[in-house]
Amino acid sequence: MSSEKYFYLCRQEFNKILSSATKNSEKNSKKENQTVSTTVDLKACFDLCNHFFDKSNEESFGFSQRPLKRGTNDFVYSGVLRCTSVKEALFFVAQAFNVAHGGDYNFVTCCSDFTKYIVNDESFHYQKDENPLIIELALLQLYITLCYLSNFTLELSAFYTKRKQPIRNSKLLSAFKCPIHYEHSQYELIFKNTHSQKTLKKASLNEIKLQAIPGYLRHILSTSTINNLSDKYLIFEVEKAIRNGILSQQKVAEILAMSAPTLRRRLNLANTNFRSISDRVLSELTAELMRKNMDHQKISELLGYSDIRSYRRAYKRWFNNKPALNNR
Repeated sequence: MSSEKYFYLCRQEFNKILSSATKNSEKNSKKENQTVSTTVDLKACFDLCNHFFDKSNEESFGFSQRPLKRGTNDFVYSGVLRCTSVKEALFFVAQAFNVAHGGDYNFVTCCSDFTKYIVNDESFHYQKDENPLIIELALLQLYITLCYLSNFTLELSAFYTKRKQPIRNSKLLSAFKCPIHYEHSQYELIFKNTHSQKTLKKASLNEIKLQAIPGYLRHILSTSTINNLSDKYLIFEVEKAIRNGILSQQKVAEILAMSAPTLRRRLNLANTNFRSISDRVLSELTAELMRKNMDHQKISELLGYSDIRSYRRAYKRWFNNKPALNNR
């Protein structure tokens, strides 16, 4: 069987895993108020990858003109186990995969607040159309491994992908447990510097392969149903929907694959509500548009208000005065 046909069969299996996980998660969320997607069977996904690698004897899923020989990932992660910090491991992985692929596609950049692991595949030697799933899985494996080696104290600030914005949130990408940005020019794992400096424990390669993913799943499911990280993720998604002009709580709930009562309950547990988030986002957008000397009639239209009177009432609530006083 050709690698292309085998990958097609693997992708069908991925879809089955994610579809099944979605149904199970929705059942669990009703019983336990769990976030949909936390029960995605990551182990089954990665087992499927390894099965493909064994069958094809290479680890690029047939997408690279320069195939990765079976065992490349083990070789790279053996080197990670010699690293003492998250940042050191990120630099090592980037260099190791660049050597393996024969080009500078992986980068680590540092600024005052963040450390970014970047994959830019614009000039990568694909022998067929690129598939975001491949790189997303590779970056998820990297993140899970570092989580395991840091005793699950590591958190991402954000994840950027080239994948198009889906109608509903990706069940696989939600395993990153951070805000997801779609349709970006490259892939990015973003860590706060306080997290990239965390030390890594000693472990064996076999321990990583057998315990990292199951351990990560136990960590996700053992945390409180509405912990600080999932609060941030939920609020981020609500804010993003409002910025995109979706002002109805019902519509936002549908985008997040939950009912309006569930969204209200989860926001309440996060010590906020839809109106508070909406007021904050819309007032920030209004102030931004005013700085561009836009008149209030145009602002009200851009924010999605059906008439200027509704906008004026909201404006007075946000800024405690009438729009004309702040017009520019």
